[in-house]
Amino acid sequence: MAASTEDRVTVQPRVDICIPAYNEAKGIGTVLDSLRQQTYRNIRVFVQDNASTDATPDICAAVAAQDERFVLRRNAINVGGIDNIPRALANADADFVMLRSGNDVLTADCVEKLMAAMLADDNVAMAYSRAILVDSQSGEARLIPDHFYFRTRAGDTLNAATTVMQRYTYSPAFYGLCRRSAMDKCRAIVHQYGLDHIRTCELALYGGIALVDEPLVRMHSNPHWQDMLRMAINQCEDHNRGLPLDSGFAPRIQYMPFVHMVWGHFDMFGKARIDPALKEPLCAAARDIFAHRFGAFIEREIQTYAARLSETIDDLNAGRRVFGELERGYFLRTVLTDMHRAGLVAPKNNALKDLRHAVIATIERAIGA
Repeated sequence: MAASTEDRVTVQPRVDICIPAYNEAKGIGTVLDSLRQQTYRNIRVFVQDNASTDATPDICAAVAAQDERFVLRRNAINVGGIDNIPRALANADADFVMLRSGNDVLTADCVEKLMAAMLADDNVAMAYSRAILVDSQSGEARLIPDHFYFRTRAGDTLNAATTVMQRYTYSPAFYGLCRRSAMDKCRAIVHQYGLDHIRTCELALYGGIALVDEPLVRMHSNPHWQDMLRMAINQCEDHNRGLPLDSGFAPRIQYMPFVHMVWGHFDMFGKARIDPALKEPLCAAARDIFAHRFGAFIEREIQTYAARLSETIDDLNAGRRVFGELERGYFLRTVLTDMHRAGLVAPKNNALKDLRHAVIATIERAIGA
């Protein structure tokens, strides 16, 4: 006698799908409909609404009322897009978890095929698929090119991390289906430019990354995705907290996004739960790979940052910009930290040297006073 649908559902491992959403009324209904139609039935979908000002929560609440697998949770205030990701993921407690954007439309068999890749090999930490990119403004759809995709093997940690650092550019892998046992080894998601690069590389330390070789997702692009400065601003803590972008702390990420991303890899490798003997080679590989891939961006960032911060230091010394003593000291020391980070990539940069001397002199004067 054939098993009933209910019986088949009970033997499937559950997949929790987490969607951080803000003002997605235009497409969230289509996204949720694609999840309701999944052939893999044992799913739960958590939408973490970030205090949307449009109809997003109403649309999600209507779906949740019709299908008990869907849950809407709302933030009382807008916590920023980055901080809403861990809030969304915190809802999940299944052994398999997938983060999705509020504008990703999945084919009906997407979860089924990703889970097949996961269940075929217990050493796979994440599975993702090829994707179609849809321009949110023109509606034009195109396949994301081959060079954006990669696979890695479990057990070959150095090669796996190197592969991700060399190949990762775009988000299909970041939004893959993950094994919780691998996710639990990763650090908490924090404000960090390039956090998708870092998180994907970190997962590769704890298991293989599998690629399903067919497009199972339609990803709608954000018009700002190609604007690196706008991306950096969106991930700046000052911006997310409503502070002006010319505040003393805003430039830390706004002006050096790629430097912060490289440092984020160093920091991640240093804290990773791996053989300590691998940490130095991994950091060296990150330095060389990112200097090759993004060297021109990094050098330009350092020059821009040094010029911008030199003006701020001059203002401090001339009394044109007033910080309280606590804020002033914190600001100067975070600048020194950033220069240390940038120095790992370009230790002989003259603009950075001059700025370092100016900051140290300002701190010494403050201490002397």
